[in-house]
Amino acid sequence: MDLSGARVLITWATHGIGRSCAWRFHEMNCHLILVDHDEGRLQEFSNELMMQAQSNNNYGNKFMQPECVRFDMNEVHRIYEMAQKLGPIDILINNAGMFMNCEMADMVKPEEMWNMVQTNYMAPMAFVSAFSPMMKSRGEGHIINICSKSKDDYYPNGSVYCSTKAALYAHTCATRHDLVDTPVRVTSISPGMMDSSWYDSNMMNSSEGRMFDNFMPMFPEDVADQIVYCCTRPRHVQIADISSYATNQSYFSMKGVPPVARMGPSLGSEGCNSDWQMYQQGWGNNFYGNGNMSWGGNMMMGGQGRNSPRGNMMNYPSNFNFGNNSPRSYGSYGNSGTNGGSAYRSGSPMGYRMGPNGSPYNSPRGSPRMSYRM
Repeated sequence: MDLSGARVLITWATHGIGRSCAWRFHEMNCHLILVDHDEGRLQEFSNELMMQAQSNNNYGNKFMQPECVRFDMNEVHRIYEMAQKLGPIDILINNAGMFMNCEMADMVKPEEMWNMVQTNYMAPMAFVSAFSPMMKSRGEGHIINICSKSKDDYYPNGSVYCSTKAALYAHTCATRHDLVDTPVRVTSISPGMMDSSWYDSNMMNSSEGRMFDNFMPMFPEDVADQIVYCCTRPRHVQIADISSYATNQSYFSMKGVPPVARMGPSLGSEGCNSDWQMYQQGWGNNFYGNGNMSWGGNMMMGGQGRNSPRGNMMNYPSNFNFGNNSPRSYGSYGNSGTNGGSAYRSGSPMGYRMGPNGSPYNSPRGSPRMSYRM
């Protein structure tokens, strides 16, 4: 299905999955509407997209300059007004989501509950309510709600986050029922453990910093590929839900099979005939011992940098190419490309990086700076 010229609205478009989706759809000649709370980041990202399009001779995107909308997801009452100003869209990607203090259910603060409920649940519902009537009247449209495997893989200290994602998934299913007699498609995307770069270097020695130790999580680009797949199916095909895990992750349970096997970058290919129980599993040495998984302090407005504590944790060889200074990187900026070389394109203004197929970032099209969990 050709999406050239399609109007695609992405919430929290400068972070994580949203940013990766923006690169994907921009390369498909879509007209992007980027919604985020940070006007400076929006403008910077918009300029990146435009300059990349202009510098690529094979990139004939007439919609080079995205529309940027600064918007706070807590202002749910203004979403209908925004929709009336923006007009019809073809694809809605409800990507906004946050995970604040990870405290036990009897300790979480009401204001944190409300912030998560508004951002993770109320705002996506309001976007659907505001834009789906225009989709129905035009006879086409696709609603993508970014849920999470935490909608059914509940874990301690995540009562509010898990419940908001479960509620969003239920809303997605009910919306599909409500729109079943229309051409509008409704899809939920439910990724498992994903490195969306909440953490900064001061968590290096904490349980949060060790979460990805010797474990290869998914990344925003992986989820963006799933979204593009759903949107490019023929109009008579509707993908209801895509649930995905990292290769070494399984269903979470407090007792029984641990959630992850820490096999490192080999994903367990080495010594595959040996006893799998020999490998360290779970989130860390104190995960089951304490009976409490502490995910740490306020991660909502965490470090914006890419000095992630996971950077070199998995003992990658020096020529292991993940391409940029996103979570998979080995080394620092300018030393993270193929065979340890630079991932930056020489002579490029502002140091833009080039990846496969003319895409920015060797990751591919990855996002080097993301501070929110998606």
